[in-house]
Amino acid sequence: MCRESLCMVCGERLSVARCDSCRRLVCTECSMQIDPVRRVCKECLASGAWKKRKAKLLRSAARLALRILEGVNGPL
Repeated sequence: MCRESLCMVCGERLSVARCDSCRRLVCTECSMQIDPVRRVCKECLASGAWKKRKAKLLRSAARLALRILEGVNGPL
């Protein structure tokens, strides 16, 4: 088994995804599914780091949406 495919938290089990917050490879035991597509490692979940990243991504998406709307409709 390739070492690169192991969970970066426990180092023992095969990874199934990347943590949505810290981007480390994680296995099912060291992570939690937060929606149908994303997983967060238990360390980021415990520290609340994933919520900060989620808020930052939402702000960026909102800014992009405003820029797109301004380009289509002129200044808002």
